[in-house]
Amino acid sequence: MLFSMRSWLGTAMLLSTFALIGCGPPGYPVSPYKNKSVKELIPLLKDPDKKVRADVAEQIRLKGDKAKEAIPYLIEAFDDQDREVRRFAAEALTHVIRDAYPELIKATKSEKTNVRAMAYFAIGNLDLDATQEYYDMGRPVIMQGLRDPEAAVREQAAYAAKMFGSECILQNMDEVLKIIKEDTDKRTRCNLITGLANIGPKAAAAVPILKEIRHDRDAEVRTIAGGAYRRITGENFEDAQLGPGPAGRGDGVSGGDNHNVPGQPFTPPPGYGKPPSAPDKTPPEKDKPTDTEKKDKSTDTEKPSNR
Repeated sequence: MLFSMRSWLGTAMLLSTFALIGCGPPGYPVSPYKNKSVKELIPLLKDPDKKVRADVAEQIRLKGDKAKEAIPYLIEAFDDQDREVRRFAAEALTHVIRDAYPELIKATKSEKTNVRAMAYFAIGNLDLDATQEYYDMGRPVIMQGLRDPEAAVREQAAYAAKMFGSECILQNMDEVLKIIKEDTDKRTRCNLITGLANIGPKAAAAVPILKEIRHDRDAEVRTIAGGAYRRITGENFEDAQLGPGPAGRGDGVSGGDNHNVPGQPFTPPPGYGKPPSAPDKTPPEKDKPTDTEKKDKSTDTEKPSNR
């Protein structure tokens, strides 16, 4: 009886917590907006409370095909000041993607960076059973996004290219490889390299570039490149007698993971293919002083310099 009472109290407290934050676990919908019509929900996308706006976008998503009339308002929400609202709005559109597609294509030309970026994210989630016409419309638009001056837009255009299937990359291989080599945004590069990995042996033209960027200064780029090389060639960098890579990691991947297992879908490290994120502006961590420097500091008033 005591165990049952504790279980009941624990469940009650859990559900109360979900209710307070405006969401619930599967089977326990608690949103106050879940029974509202799409017409009633649309004005609430402008609510001053960002939690309300995010919840409303999610409720619109749950309406499925009934949410068609909300398409222009969801695209407008791509420029919301809150990142979560933008993400929920984009995910809502993935459920009516075919009806929204023409508007999304137009949104890629918006003057607003967030709108362009989220439009590419939504385009990247086009249904796999969409007609060839949709893919033909999307490919040149995606390549346009890869030339965008804003890194956040290029990142999501690269995500769309990765998700769009092999033709988008294979038909523009020279330009894609140039971007991988020269772009200053690592997430753009890694999304495209992951796209090469997903293509597999047909992306053999990328092998020289992958060999070159195995010495990239960014460890994540090296990791993705090593996995892509393995997926395309069936061997890692060391097997190809290219010598050890940076820090002795020949294929950019530490032992024991499954990022580059032959015959298996390539899985990049966590964090890729996510909605737009602000560039990482964290300053590099300064080196810690050595024991000798600490000792010198205790006997000298001069502050030791960081290496």
